[in-house]
Amino acid sequence: MTGNRIRRILLWALAPIGAVIFSLLLSSVALLLIHKSPIEAFKEMITYASHGNQIISILNQATPYYLSALAVAIGFKMNLFNIGVEGQYYLAALLAATFGAAIHLPPPLHVLLIFAVAMGVGATRFCLGIGSYGTAMSSALGLVVYAAAIFAIGPWIFASIWKE
Repeated sequence: MTGNRIRRILLWALAPIGAVIFSLLLSSVALLLIHKSPIEAFKEMITYASHGNQIISILNQATPYYLSALAVAIGFKMNLFNIGVEGQYYLAALLAATFGAAIHLPPPLHVLLIFAVAMGVGATRFCLGIGSYGTAMSSALGLVVYAAAIFAIGPWIFASIWKE
């Protein structure tokens, strides 16, 4: 039983370790192809990441990608294919920022409204996925419609609401 548990833990750890090794090798090859030193590049990355303010910046930039990957992983576990995560994220951020700037409420209610608008955008995509389940409409067609909505709403918001 203990041997089976250790084997399971090693297999569980193999995927992230393998991903790191693969990314280091692939980026090293890419750097060597353009006649740059991979060691110097990795040293520069470590130097950049060792400053306190830079760690916060890295985490702020990586969090949306991590949450998007988590959403895709949950969808894959349910046998759903979602390729529109980044567009959902941008649309949710755009609409939440627009509503947050346009409406003035007490701070706790303001944050709650912004959060609700962002979750509402996610709910629209959820409804689109549920609507395509068991019907003739393919999920890819639904994503095209959703992307068209993003490309229609985004410029309108920038042209009319954010012009000031």
